[in-house]
Amino acid sequence: MKRFAQAVLLKDDPDIIEQYERHHASVWPEVREGTLNCGVERIFIYRWDRQLFMFMETTDDFDMERDMPKYMEDPRAKEWDELMRTMQEPMPGAPADSTRVPLQEIYALEKDRSGQRTPDFFEKPAVKIKRSGLTYSDRVVVVTGGTKGIGEGCARVFVDAGANVVAIDRDGEAGEQLTSELNAAGPGSYQLEIADVTDPTALETVFTKTAETFGRVDCLINNAGFHPPHKTIDNFSLEEFQDVLQTNLVAYFMGCKLALPHLRRTKGSIINLSSLVGEMGQELATTYCATKGAITSMTKALAIEEARHEVRVNCLQPGNIFSNSMLGLVQTSAGREYYDWITANQHLGRVGTSEEVGQLCLFLASEAASYLTGLA
Repeated sequence: MKRFAQAVLLKDDPDIIEQYERHHASVWPEVREGTLNCGVERIFIYRWDRQLFMFMETTDDFDMERDMPKYMEDPRAKEWDELMRTMQEPMPGAPADSTRVPLQEIYALEKDRSGQRTPDFFEKPAVKIKRSGLTYSDRVVVVTGGTKGIGEGCARVFVDAGANVVAIDRDGEAGEQLTSELNAAGPGSYQLEIADVTDPTALETVFTKTAETFGRVDCLINNAGFHPPHKTIDNFSLEEFQDVLQTNLVAYFMGCKLALPHLRRTKGSIINLSSLVGEMGQELATTYCATKGAITSMTKALAIEEARHEVRVNCLQPGNIFSNSMLGLVQTSAGREYYDWITANQHLGRVGTSEEVGQLCLFLASEAASYLTGLA
């Protein structure tokens, strides 16, 4: 997969902003459908104030010079392009003969690890695992989506605390590297089970195998999920919504259901990863917010239900956490402005790290939080 990004600056005129929003709602959905015929797999536009950021994922064989002209042959694409040019003013960093920063390829964290330089203005925050004194020695933790992002951070923290971590993920390549690294570091262990969390049979197999291997399951961290492209409810199909529900909510339900017989024996805990936007909302993210709000409510209800079994159920609602997707979004000429906007809205002046979320999960799983349940 290749990723590209482009930045555009709208004119400083409220009428222009309003005009753009109208055209984005009426013209862009058709234009977006047209892009899918020329090697583009996903594309969306995000507006912050007057700045527009376009992000595009394509097939590996996509060629900008060869395939973009095909896209521009579409009458809808031409109409969109002409409309956009009337609304723009030169973007800082744009060539002299253009108002736009050129469409350029961006790189995800995986490529950065193999040699691609991360821009100086967006290095991963230098927060290492801060040992709090909490341990989880010889306990067993199942983490869904446990090869990258928050799931990876949780795995690192729990292995460092002495736990045996079983990660469930579809990404075997990322998991292989992490397996070698964490098992070499210890003192706990890391085991990858390649499975799709939306497949109940595959999930059940993982829990059965984990219990047979280690003799117990002490904690489930439901983390796997995804954020669909930003768009209005009018442009979401029922099938797309069902897909988000299946991964972000139904898989959490099945994870809880399958883990509970084991957790009741160990008086363990469940930690569900929701999101801040599940309560506060987010523009052009109705389906995503719906799943995250549901996770929070499910957590509170299940905590009441499982209290009789001494199984604690809690929920975390992270805000902006450094991730592969965040790195990809800002690796453009307009990345500094985007990053500055993110950090300006954080009280501590930076985004969080996945390891910091992992530390919270370790606390909630430990005896130090033995009286906490239903937290959300």
